[in-house]
Amino acid sequence: MASILSLLLACTGEPSTPEDTALLTETDTDPPDEDDTGDTAEPTPMASLTGTLTDADGAPTEGVRVNVCRVLCKTVQTDAGGAWGFAAIEAWTAMFYVTPAASTGFATPMGVLTLAEDEERVLDVVLDTFDPPRPLPSSASEVEVSDGLFLTLGADILEPAPLTDLPSEVAAVRVPTAHRLPVELDGELLDTWYLSPWEATSESGVGVRLANTWGLAPGDRARVWAASEPTTYAWLDAGELVVTEDGLMLEGDVALPILTTLALVRE
Repeated sequence: MASILSLLLACTGEPSTPEDTALLTETDTDPPDEDDTGDTAEPTPMASLTGTLTDADGAPTEGVRVNVCRVLCKTVQTDAGGAWGFAAIEAWTAMFYVTPAASTGFATPMGVLTLAEDEERVLDVVLDTFDPPRPLPSSASEVEVSDGLFLTLGADILEPAPLTDLPSEVAAVRVPTAHRLPVELDGELLDTWYLSPWEATSESGVGVRLANTWGLAPGDRARVWAASEPTTYAWLDAGELVVTEDGLMLEGDVALPILTTLALVRE
């Protein structure tokens, strides 16, 4: 029971207890039961997931929580060298994310991972610092939260993540190409951004406009995706953007349902 409670707390964002080692082998599923005929159910396919966590200067980050979630969450903390790992983890699609302390100014890397049976995945993650935060408008207004990224949002259309309050600021960072987490989506990945307040949701949706920094031609199209909350483990289709006739902007009907990782994919 204590193990299940700790997993549930990990999903809600409560601090986890530091581990003696960065490798954990517990599972969030029960051992397979025997059926009425006495045959044993097929074992769950397993994989491993390990890596390091550093800042943009390459310095290891200790004591940061790394999470893999599919309904329930598995959690480890990085050691003094920034190492972390799950020695035995179910081979399926899950949400991967890192939760640095808000006071550090680091963004929350988040993405969807699919692990194959017996795969030994190594995933080195870099923590990027948010661009200078901007005041969150009281009512929905357009804010340039990162160079060329305009979001239409406000305190009146946002709901904070569970167990948190809505902050007074909004922030984002464009993820450098070398720092991107895997994005398992069809098409050409143009860019990704990490957004804050992380996991804030909007029923009406947060509008998105982008400066055309990729040299796309007028009329070219790209789709915006948002990484869903940790227990859904999926990319959410937020809508399409089209390059304007003057070639300067991408505009359209995008409505972000959640502020997490934003991915722009050329169709």
